[in-house]
Amino acid sequence: MVFDEAGYRAALHKIDPSSCPDRFKAAWHDYLYAGDKDIGLGHRINALTALKSWQLVDPDAEVKDAWSHCESVAIEFGVDPVKAYAQ
Repeated sequence: MVFDEAGYRAALHKIDPSSCPDRFKAAWHDYLYAGDKDIGLGHRINALTALKSWQLVDPDAEVKDAWSHCESVAIEFGVDPVKAYAQ
């Protein structure tokens, strides 16, 4: 089975963080933006160009950093990520 990245991104955009604290909403929107930018053709071309020139670049670094920020902010507000993932 092939991972449907576009479908996954669309599902993430359906999540409504309006009842969350402003700091988390901002982190969530940053995560969505980083992910949307990550799947764009221009970003993929830049990542391939970096590989061609032997640059050690993690094309997903911005998305990973944005997700880590979401987790950090959630923890500040008392959310346990382990329990949240289990739900």
